[in-house]
Amino acid sequence: MMFREHGHRRTVWMAVAALLLTATLFAARRSVTIAVDAQNRFSYRDENNGDATRIRVKRNDTVRFECRSGACTVDFGNRSPFAGGTFSAPRGQAVEAAVRGNAAFGVYKYTVTVRNPGQPDRVQDPEVEIEQ
Repeated sequence: MMFREHGHRRTVWMAVAALLLTATLFAARRSVTIAVDAQNRFSYRDENNGDATRIRVKRNDTVRFECRSGACTVDFGNRSPFAGGTFSAPRGQAVEAAVRGNAAFGVYKYTVTVRNPGQPDRVQDPEVEIEQ
């Protein structure tokens, strides 16, 4: 009896490992490049140079935020689809975050703050949508 129980546990663990590996292998990576022009207009571009004002991702996907217009903070507050709620990067550098595997489906607003010395902060509220 012990042998069968041990074999069953091993089968269950192997199935769980296979599911985790599958989720990892098929997880996508999205890049969002944030820019602010001289008129303080924000733009969000993805890796294909498409509009990323609202990005659509799935659970376990990774999102890379980069701002070339200054140091930036991406803040989801207390409702974040990521493990953390606030991410910061110096000008021209990126920060990555993985969507939680149990993140609720739906739309998440976040605040982007771009800072440059001697200039007022520039702020805008784009969105991330977690799709099924």
